[in-house]
Amino acid sequence: PTMHSGKTSAIITGNTHDQQTTLYAPGIVSGSLTWETVKTTNYGVDFGFLRNRLAGSFDYYHRNTLNMLTKSKQLPAVLGTSEPKENAADLITKGWELNISWKDNFKLAGSAFNYNIGFNLADSRTWITRFDNPDGKLSDYYVGYEIGTIWGFVSNGLFQSEEELANHANMSSYWSYPGMVPPSPGDIKFEDLNGDGVIRAAQTVYDMQDQRNIGNSRSRYTTGIRASFDWKGFDFNMFWQGVLKKDWNPSWADPRMFWDMTSSPWTNLQKWNYENEWTPERTDAYLPRVKGYAASWWGAPELIVSNTRYLQKAWYLRLRNVTLGYSLPSRWMSKVGIDRLRVFVTGENLATFTGLMHPDIDPELLNRTYPMQKIMAFGLSVNF
Repeated sequence: PTMHSGKTSAIITGNTHDQQTTLYAPGIVSGSLTWETVKTTNYGVDFGFLRNRLAGSFDYYHRNTLNMLTKSKQLPAVLGTSEPKENAADLITKGWELNISWKDNFKLAGSAFNYNIGFNLADSRTWITRFDNPDGKLSDYYVGYEIGTIWGFVSNGLFQSEEELANHANMSSYWSYPGMVPPSPGDIKFEDLNGDGVIRAAQTVYDMQDQRNIGNSRSRYTTGIRASFDWKGFDFNMFWQGVLKKDWNPSWADPRMFWDMTSSPWTNLQKWNYENEWTPERTDAYLPRVKGYAASWWGAPELIVSNTRYLQKAWYLRLRNVTLGYSLPSRWMSKVGIDRLRVFVTGENLATFTGLMHPDIDPELLNRTYPMQKIMAFGLSVNF
């Protein structure tokens, strides 16, 4: 157990600056902690064809993590503190990785043109195989849970009329401040999947109510593409990087990034939001009507909760680097005592393709930090 220190919130002597340093009680520590155990089985093959011009490798693996250190099973609230960490779970990861490259050369204008193209693709998925949660509570792990699973509501659009609102299932648990801003056309609509007339969130995996498995937040199908050539002193290198499958709820970061004034009425109005928000004249809009705090952690989870309409496809493919250089002929440089002189131009993050709807959110960062900067640089390299 560890004890952390800090200043008391209570004023002891009446002097507002005289807060006493104190130690706080530690959390509970399990008396049966032990090491995690990892067992990996790997199958792989390396190959080369056509005099190794075409080469590559493929690996497939199972990794079992036993006695994983994680929060223990949910305990009664009368405990008075959070559950301790224990060796409470086992999990299994299944994954694979593929690498392929092609390397060759041919004559171009009397000189050798050497080129190389490479490609890699990898994927993995992880499931819980042991955890003490017989009721299948979604607040904890449970046997069969896939890491990264997103539970959410199914939404097929926005309300378009007062009549449609009146005839829909009761969504009162999900309206933001309904006493001050009543539900209205332009608000999001969740489907009543179990047909009981009330929109409810799932509590256990055995009773999903109106929620479903709508996606997964883990990065899958990570990929890289490389290409290069050299010819008559010219050299070229290019590298693409990407994640081809990933789901993301835009409210997991600061909701203002995506939701604009719908999150905080006092924040700045963004062009993308202004052009895509529902109005009586634009009923086919992607975003709902502007309603303060509808996408805010302070109100009801009207837009904060994961749903199929606004769950983002956060896949991306980015041109990470491209460089073009030219080395002056050595017969020229040797006359002035230089082994090699190379001029080059290089660019970073010059192009990005993504499934995100908002054009100003970086798919690689997905948070409030500044997006990746596009960089262009020119240089001269001299070797003596």
